[in-house]
Amino acid sequence: MRLKRVCRTRTRKLGTGTCRSRPVGCRNHTGIAGRRLSGGAVTPPAVPVVLSSTIDPTNPDGIVVQFDQQMTLTCDIKDQINVIIDGAAPIHPLTVVHDTADPAIWALTFPTDFVAGQVITWAYDDQAACDWQSLASGIEIDNQTYGVTNNVPVVVSSDSVIDGTDNIVDGTDNIIN
Repeated sequence: MRLKRVCRTRTRKLGTGTCRSRPVGCRNHTGIAGRRLSGGAVTPPAVPVVLSSTIDPTNPDGIVVQFDQQMTLTCDIKDQINVIIDGAAPIHPLTVVHDTADPAIWALTFPTDFVAGQVITWAYDDQAACDWQSLASGIEIDNQTYGVTNNVPVVVSSDSVIDGTDNIVDGTDNIIN
């Protein structure tokens, strides 16, 4: 984002009958809302930050993304999100929706459940037509890769029991179902 220098001028009449203008109240300006600090400087609004990306064990078919501010979409962005599971080819979510109670929390849903132990990352392509942006400032999230905390529990099956008579000679296990 390029900052533009904005100054007001004050005209002062000199003793010689001529006028002289000098800049006063100069500040950097982004063209969008910012916070004014002492001295007249304006800080540009912050780029939205992803605070966390997790898979909730109660909803293992989705990734919950939490931002530091409320977010909005300009149009459907599901094809702009690439999710990589264990280094495989990227997949796209079926839906990208915000929590109705808090637009800083978003859910990415997928056709199948994630499983324990999978290493998952996601990235947003900010070069496409649609924007995932701050509701307040309109600033888009950065194009970077985000890690996902996989909270899907390991499931230990109790269906199979080893009977304790493993055959070491031929390498087979005796399993009772």
